[in-house]
Amino acid sequence: MIEPVPCLPQLIEARQRFAHGEQTDIFDDANTIAFIRHGTQEQPGCVVLLANGDEGNKVVELGPDHAGAAFRDFLGHCEEEMHADEEGRVNLRVNGGSVSVWVRADAL
Repeated sequence: MIEPVPCLPQLIEARQRFAHGEQTDIFDDANTIAFIRHGTQEQPGCVVLLANGDEGNKVVELGPDHAGAAFRDFLGHCEEEMHADEEGRVNLRVNGGSVSVWVRADAL
């Protein structure tokens, strides 16, 4: 029997609101992958992390347009707020066996 995905409605909303612009895939680890949707001038982007094992993290480089920006997990699986450095680099995490959709806090 297929089990329901509790966060499916939130994932659909995240797709509609934040999955805009060019995509960069980060497949440098067999158990934690990520992809960045860079957004457009008019529409915000997001960073999605997926883990099929233990908790994982990725340092993503979003560029100087995101310097100092705060990011939140739209799905609420990770409660902390993460901040990009002066280069627009941010270290994001995902719980084990989970997914997180990180978006700029000012886009929420």
